Amino acid sequence: MKGIVFTEFLDFVDTSFSPDTTEEMVIACDLPSNGAYTSIQSYDHSELLRLVGELARRTGETVPRLVCAFGRYLFTALHSGLPTHLKAGNDLFGFLDSVDSLIHSEVRKLDPDAALPQVTCERLSPSRMSVRYSSCCPFSDLAMGLLEACAEHFGEKASIVQIEGRAASESATFLIQLSEGSDDES
Repeated sequence: MKGIVFTEFLDFVDTSFSPDTTEEMVIACDLPSNGAYTSIQSYDHSELLRLVGELARRTGETVPRLVCAFGRYLFTALHSGLPTHLKAGNDLFGFLDSVDSLIHSEVRKLDPDAALPQVTCERLSPSRMSVRYSSCCPFSDLAMGLLEACAEHFGEKASIVQIEGRAASESATFLIQLSEGSDDES
């Protein structure tokens, strides 16, 4: 898993809880990396699972809720770092359609060994889309948070429901239904 996910997770904990919580969490986990991450290097995703588990223990929040909240936080960081030509689509569905074909293909050009999730979209109607998430890491809750933040970013009122897979799984299918008044309905 790319280091940017780890660095953003530590920023998320700093921002959402406190720098002290971040430091104590990292120390308690006794990680192979010692919690020293760089955005371009890759790390074992089990370290992130340990960090989230420790954060849940310290905060009393559930792991799925923390991972989903982190997904919402992560979307903003990842989207703001995209070159303009990769911010394809001026709406939620247009952007989601571009994730695998544009964004992930560009990442693979820079890092052919990157273990990226696969995101497959199917437009079911002008206001409905099915999104299939598949990864080697159990982060379907992260995908849910990313989808929620993406809809919010594009100003879309959307219901997002996981219709296949379970929490913290490697694959899941989400159904996105745009509400009346969303940009895609005009």
